Amino acid sequence: MSICNMMSFDTSSTSSGWALFQNAELSRYDIIRHKEKELDLFQKMDLMISDLLSLLENYKPLIVVIERPPYKNDPKTLTALSEIVGSVRTWSILNKADYVEYTPSQWRKLVKDEDEKLPSNRDELKLWDIAKVRELYGIEGIGDDRADGILIGYARIIEFNEWLKEGTAIAI
Repeated sequence: MSICNMMSFDTSSTSSGWALFQNAELSRYDIIRHKEKELDLFQKMDLMISDLLSLLENYKPLIVVIERPPYKNDPKTLTALSEIVGSVRTWSILNKADYVEYTPSQWRKLVKDEDEKLPSNRDELKLWDIAKVRELYGIEGIGDDRADGILIGYARIIEFNEWLKEGTAIAI
């Protein structure tokens, strides 16, 4: 049986959570950090892009899922995040991987229980994300970046399973 690798990412210029799913089962997860104070935003961004591309080259996923940068960031941060996401997208195109972007509200809507109400402020949402990973996977002691990296991938699995039920899924 062949293995379908899917990687999911919650990216930033300083701390990016990621997860690897193999045949829809969570296999690995971690975080990439670049908090070096002597580096400016764009130097950190370059390091982050390099590390993300190394992960992608190492695992060669068939599916890549990433959080779309929110437009509410200041222009400098939005530019950096867009370049990071664009680098991951470029890798996906060049390697013929299925590429999916979700906004935070899109992936959380897929992950939450049908009758569950999501918190409204960012800090409460981050706590909800951590609790959801604990509920789904029994993982304790992780921060919101790792939790988000996991949940972004889980959202894609949920969406694909919904398509299978509807008979609208297509093979990649």
